[in-house]
Amino acid sequence: MSLAQIKPIIVPDPPPAGGTVTSVSWQKKDPNRCSIFLDDAFAFGLHVDVVTAHGLRKGVVLTGETCSNLLHEDVYHRALKRILGYLAYKPRTEKELLDRLRRLQVNATTSEQVMDKVRSMQLVNDERYAEEFASSRLRAYGPRRVVRELVQKGIPETMAEKTVTRCNPHDDPHEHMAQVVQKAYTRYRSENDPHKRAEKTVRYLMRRGYELEHIRSALTQIAK
Repeated sequence: MSLAQIKPIIVPDPPPAGGTVTSVSWQKKDPNRCSIFLDDAFAFGLHVDVVTAHGLRKGVVLTGETCSNLLHEDVYHRALKRILGYLAYKPRTEKELLDRLRRLQVNATTSEQVMDKVRSMQLVNDERYAEEFASSRLRAYGPRRVVRELVQKGIPETMAEKTVTRCNPHDDPHEHMAQVVQKAYTRYRSENDPHKRAEKTVRYLMRRGYELEHIRSALTQIAK
């Protein structure tokens, strides 16, 4: 789902006059949520933790203000569920989670509560994320590109640079660079002009995040 398709969390309007709880029932589609009926009519749904915390049961009288407070408290559970679903696809950085919470239109207090929860569950860790991301991406891309991608994901530049240096999987950087350039140079073997072939190789590898001086140095060795 693209950012443009993210549906914000909407808080339903509470019954202005409140009412008396006449029934609390489990929802079939989500066993963690309950339907609250006031004066024999469905009023709203709440997370079971909210229901338990406030002792909601048949006979409890709720004011309109109390209903509003319950619904806003429930936003935390709705936001946490959305964030856990977002994390289920792949690991995320703290910035990515905060960006998602902003798109869900969650206020700062609730947003921090959700972040505290996912941190306590050890589901977000920027250092671990940076290491795993760098180790994977460095197999196919140059350090400069991987650093840039990490920064775009919210990893501080200093951390990104140190992580990329530490996670470089190639024992001999010079030998690896020679292999990368040779493979890229072969990619343009149909180009008859050696100068144009070399320039195409340079542009291709720079797009993949390799340093110009390292590319030219390896190209020089190939030309010998």
